[in-house]
Amino acid sequence: MLSADGTVASYTGPACVSWAGDISGHGVICTGNTLVSEATLNSCLARYEAGSGDTLARRLVAGLEAAQAAGGDRNGQQSASLLVVSKDGGYGGYTDRLVDLRVDDHVTPIAELWRLLQVWKASRQ
Repeated sequence: MLSADGTVASYTGPACVSWAGDISGHGVICTGNTLVSEATLNSCLARYEAGSGDTLARRLVAGLEAAQAAGGDRNGQQSASLLVVSKDGGYGGYTDRLVDLRVDDHVTPIAELWRLLQVWKASRQ
């Protein structure tokens, strides 16, 4: 959980399948279970923080991409999603859903999420 003031909280619980945990930075938290190792989250956070001049959506997907490159989920990959909210940020200002993208079943879901983000960006111009 990440609050509006940047406070982070996470709980994975004792019954999670190894590896499970979280790592946080300034105003960001990366958490997961059934991961290959802690390196997955470390890579996610490092990539997210390295993109400080980029949009939030791009930083989040870049973090997912780095996490996958570091091993990702030990069961492989199948889906990915991205939700970014901003007050009145949705289409026509009718909702707060600035970016709401889902890839439910794909061989390379993070690459597909990148593609969908580009389509979303083009539709906003």
